[in-house]
Amino acid sequence: MKKTFKIFFAFILIILIFIYITGLYFFRDRFMPRTYVNGHDFGLTKISEFEKNYEDLSKKFVLEVIAKDKKNNDKITAEEIKFEEKIGSGFVDQTPLYWPVASLVDKHYQLDTNLKYDDSALTNRINSIKAVQNESVHSTDAKIVFDKDEFKVEKEVHGDFLKRDELRQAVLGHFADKKEKLNLEEENLYIEPKIIADSDYIKNQLASYQNLFTKKITFDFDDRKEEVTGQGIIAMYSKDDDGSLVIDEEKVTKFVEKLAAKYDTFRTSRIFNATGIGTVKVDGGIYGWITDRQKTKDEIIAALKRDEPITIKPIYRQDAVSRTVDDVGNTYIEVDLARQKLWYYNKGNLEIETDIVSGNPTLGNGTPTGTDRIWSRERNRYLTGETYRSKVSYWLPINWSGVGLHDADWRSTFGGKIYQSGGSHGCVNVPPAVMKNLYPKTFNGMPVIVYDSTRQKISAPAPQAQPQVQVPAQQPAPAGQQ
Repeated sequence: MKKTFKIFFAFILIILIFIYITGLYFFRDRFMPRTYVNGHDFGLTKISEFEKNYEDLSKKFVLEVIAKDKKNNDKITAEEIKFEEKIGSGFVDQTPLYWPVASLVDKHYQLDTNLKYDDSALTNRINSIKAVQNESVHSTDAKIVFDKDEFKVEKEVHGDFLKRDELRQAVLGHFADKKEKLNLEEENLYIEPKIIADSDYIKNQLASYQNLFTKKITFDFDDRKEEVTGQGIIAMYSKDDDGSLVIDEEKVTKFVEKLAAKYDTFRTSRIFNATGIGTVKVDGGIYGWITDRQKTKDEIIAALKRDEPITIKPIYRQDAVSRTVDDVGNTYIEVDLARQKLWYYNKGNLEIETDIVSGNPTLGNGTPTGTDRIWSRERNRYLTGETYRSKVSYWLPINWSGVGLHDADWRSTFGGKIYQSGGSHGCVNVPPAVMKNLYPKTFNGMPVIVYDSTRQKISAPAPQAQPQVQVPAQQPAPAGQQ
C-alpha cells in the first residue's frame, strides 16, 4: 500500500513538474492569463505581437453612439476618422517563474500611448452623425407667462441639440479608452435648459410676479391721473439671483425720464389763444414744469416698498402757476412783437393794454419769443451793457439771457414801427405810467408769453404739442438788456 502511494505521489509530482516546465516555456513569449493593459485583456497573447495587436485593436474599434430617442443611433469607425493608437513609453514586466500563482490574479498595466486622428475627418464625421443631423428642438428655460389674467409657469423644453465641443471630446475619450458605447443622454451631452419648472428660482419668481401685480401707483397731475399697475410696476423690477424680483433703480430712473418727457412743460411748444387774432404757436421759453427726477425716483421707490395703493404728486425742480394741461392759467402777460402790444390778464380779465417797444431786429437785438416767466422783481436798478447804462424804476427779468420788462422814461412814444429802427437791446420797454401800475400786479413765476403774430399765427386750432423735456442750459443772468 505504501509502495503504491509512493508511486502515485511520484507520478503526480512528475506531472506537476511537467506542467510547470511547460508553463515556463509557454509564458516565455506570452502574457499570463488575466493580464490587462490599459484596460484591455491581453492574456495568453504573444508578447512579441503585443504592439501590433494593440494597434489593431484601435484600428478595428467601432463606437456606437446612442441617441436619447434611440431612433438616431449611429456608429463611428476608427477608419472614418483615421484613428490610430501606438504604445509609447512603459513596458509589461512579467516573470514566467511565478506563472502558476500569477495566473490566478488580475494584473493591470497602464502604458502611455500616442493617439493620432484626422482632425478634419473627425469634425466632418461628428457633424454627420444622425443625432446631429436630426437636431430640431432647442432647449428653453421654464418661465413665467401671463395668461388669462394670471401668471403661470410655462415648463421648460428639453431639446435635442448637442454640445458639439463636449461631444467631440467624448468621442475621442471613448476611442482612447475603447469604450464601445457612447450614450449621449447619460453623459449629459445634450444642451439642457438651465431653469426648470419645479426649481426654487421659478417658485420665487412666480410669487414675486403675483405680489407685484396687485400694486398700484397713481400719479396726480391735478386734471389728469396716471395709474401704473401690473406690467407697468413689474417693468421697474429685475430678477435677483434666486429668481425673486427686486427694485431696479436704473429702470425706475428710466420710468421717471419717460414720465417727465410726457408731463414736463419746460421749453415746450404751446398753442396760445392770442388777443384779437386767434391762435399762435409759441415755442421755447423758460416757463413750465421741470420734474426733480432724483426726488421723484426716491418717492416711487418708497411707494414700491409699500403694499397698499399709493398716490404720488411728482416733485419738481421748477413749477408753474397751474399743473393742468393749460399750465399758463388765466393770469399772465402777453406780448406781440408784430403789433408792439402788451396785455395783462388777471383771472381771465383784461386789465392792462399798452403799446411797447421791443428789441431792434435790424441790429440783431430782436426780443426772443417763447413762454417765459418772471423770475425776479426789482426796483430802482441799473441795466448795463457794453454801450449803455440806464436806470429803471421797475425791472422784471423774463428769461435767462438778460431780457425783461421795464419802464423807459427816455422814450416819449411807444408802439408802431419804432422797434425796427430805434428798438431796445432786447428788452420790452413799457411806458413808465403803465409799468408803475403793472409792477404790483406781477409775481415771481408769472407767465409772460412773447410771440410774433406775423410768423407764429396758425389758421386753425392745433392739438396741444407733446412736452419735450429740456434741461436749462444756463442760470439766470443778473444784468438786463435795455
